[in-house]
Amino acid sequence: MLSIVTTTYNRAHTLTAVYESLKKQTNKQFEWIIIDDGSTDNTEMIANEFIVDQNNGFEIIYHKKANGGKHTALNEAYKYVQGEIILILDSDDYLTNDAVETIISDWEKYKSNLNLCGLYYLKLYTNGKLVGDKFPEDVYIASYADCRINKNIKGDKTEIFRADLLKDNPFPVFEGEKFMGESVIWTRLGYLYKTVHINKAIYICEYLEGGLTQSGRAMRIKCPKGGMLYCKVHIDKRIKFKVRLRMIILYLCYAHFDKKPYIEAVNEVNKYGFLFCLCRFPAYLIYLYWKKKYK
Repeated sequence: MLSIVTTTYNRAHTLTAVYESLKKQTNKQFEWIIIDDGSTDNTEMIANEFIVDQNNGFEIIYHKKANGGKHTALNEAYKYVQGEIILILDSDDYLTNDAVETIISDWEKYKSNLNLCGLYYLKLYTNGKLVGDKFPEDVYIASYADCRINKNIKGDKTEIFRADLLKDNPFPVFEGEKFMGESVIWTRLGYLYKTVHINKAIYICEYLEGGLTQSGRAMRIKCPKGGMLYCKVHIDKRIKFKVRLRMIILYLCYAHFDKKPYIEAVNEVNKYGFLFCLCRFPAYLIYLYWKKKYK
């Protein structure tokens, strides 16, 4: 069974579109878990209307928690997941009608391979245009680092992961911070497992004003510990040099926002000391620029 997880914060006005896309699925072998991250609108009322609807054909679980950010809501969702694999469906997006059928059919082919952590598919904008790039082949098996980062495959993708791995690898939580880039976990898992990348679009996305995608940089600046961790995960010899260099600069930049002394920040990574010296000044310049831009 597939578990579809939707975390939401004040998106009652978009949840119905998500729900309608799930009702149209050609395969109903899934559960829908809605984690309300402390919404102050009528999200709870809308979710309860979905639950009592007799015409949906799938189980819906709704849980409300104190506001803590999407990553904390995902951690909470894993407590309720009964499925073998997890699809994260944002509260302002929806699926193609054959999405669940495609996922279950494809996973049946690969689930016995314990060296795989899941599946990746493509996304479309609401106008039908592809988000980012296609994968190198129609079915391409590789690690997250090799495919998405080292081959510079741009754009958001549809991630489906083994539930056991996500439950065993929850998002780190820093006190007072409400944002954590999801690829912190995707990259970590990618160092240990490969993923099946499939050139088929099953997910329709619309990036709304105020969403995490549009406000990512500002959110990382407000949550510098999470930003530093994101960079630290990517400062690894399995990542190509150009990306590592950029991540070192960003890491030092976020360290400034975290008011962490340079030596302490470098010691936390404990590698590439010479490169950190070279990147120290450009990181400080970026820090000054962002401090002014996002103040």
